[in-house]
Amino acid sequence: MNRPVHFPLPEHGLPALPLLLDGPLWSEWAAAGRVFEVADFREAVGYLRWKPDTSCRLTVIGSSGGKGERPPLGFLLHLYPDRERARTAFEKLIRREPVIGEEGFAPFLSEDPPLVAAPFPNDPELPSLRHVYDPTRFRRALSKTRPRAYPAGEWRLQKRHIRTELLAYKPGRRAVFRVRVGVRHESRDEKVRLYWHVKVATPETAGPSVATARAIEAAVGVDRHWRVPETWGFIESRSWSSTEWVVGDSLESDLESAQSVGAALAEFHSLEVELPTLPAPAEESDDLQRLTEDLVLLMPTEEARIRTLSEKIQRQLPTLAADRVAPLHGDFHLDQIVLAGDQVVFVDLDRAGIGLPVTDLGSFSASSWSDRRSTEFVAAFLEGYRSVGTLPDLRDLEIATAHQLFRRAVFPFRTLDPQWPEKTNQFFDRIAELLGE
Repeated sequence: MNRPVHFPLPEHGLPALPLLLDGPLWSEWAAAGRVFEVADFREAVGYLRWKPDTSCRLTVIGSSGGKGERPPLGFLLHLYPDRERARTAFEKLIRREPVIGEEGFAPFLSEDPPLVAAPFPNDPELPSLRHVYDPTRFRRALSKTRPRAYPAGEWRLQKRHIRTELLAYKPGRRAVFRVRVGVRHESRDEKVRLYWHVKVATPETAGPSVATARAIEAAVGVDRHWRVPETWGFIESRSWSSTEWVVGDSLESDLESAQSVGAALAEFHSLEVELPTLPAPAEESDDLQRLTEDLVLLMPTEEARIRTLSEKIQRQLPTLAADRVAPLHGDFHLDQIVLAGDQVVFVDLDRAGIGLPVTDLGSFSASSWSDRRSTEFVAAFLEGYRSVGTLPDLRDLEIATAHQLFRRAVFPFRTLDPQWPEKTNQFFDRIAELLGE
């Protein structure tokens, strides 16, 4: 097997990280039968959350499984700075009687280097995740969260026609699935294939997220050129929710589509709906300071620059005009937009709430820049917004975009790009430009 390109690593207190990302650790485990083989470990990492000197979570997804009733071949790795923390976490995991997959992989503790490895779907903070792969329980849950057009008593879910596909998994936070379901009419020979969008979240976040989505859905109505997905149901005891699966295309570089999205967002911001109040950007100084310390540990040679940019952002965020608040998407970027025919659909409303409209606009601008979209693309989006609503002051937009780019500066490392130091510095260059350096 060819060795992958060297991956530069910062200094940190997590001994397992270099052995996994740029060493032989996973291959040694695979040879011992503890994990499955992968051609390239970094390519198999589906998610990475790094807290310098504290912990790191990452998922490793194999090439087989994950369809039908079988979970995907995967592992959750939780790295620690010392053995004691790893032992405590492992004891907590095994008390839950972890699931052993058909391949025979079981959770294990490594003390040197310190980490805990658990095969998917064992997640201590998402205890109901494993029940997705219990056919009887899952079918019963789907039956309770079905679309209104296929009510119980008239339509029956066909057990042999349920196929589950894992789309996204953030350990300890949520897992998202696309579920194909066959339904059959009880009194006539009619069968339909439907798709569910199913989310498993933590008990603390699942209920509020569904309540927010339902409130927005009711406020949007049906007579618009844009919409949000229809919420089908929520099972509180499992923290499972289901919505329609929206069939459509992602937003590419088409200027006309970007303009339509901008107009739709302006209408979103004009909704009459009661939602939770989001923290104002000026109130996020603690989070921004934590992110600053993480970035300093990630790139210590850039410490002076990072701290200077952070201080400028924190100093300028309170100057954002706060005279108008509105319903926000809360996490508005390119992946949250689906073009379904002539309709714009905004998905993933977990962070929606009342706040400053410039926050959504800055998030979209930052996302477009990091995805290498043209300035004409962003200008078309803003022009679409202007055609329906009132754009904030240009300076406010630049500050909000700089703030969002600072929050995204760690993304090249989290996606394990071998050129992450250069690309992170490109983020800093753009932030400095926006702040007027």
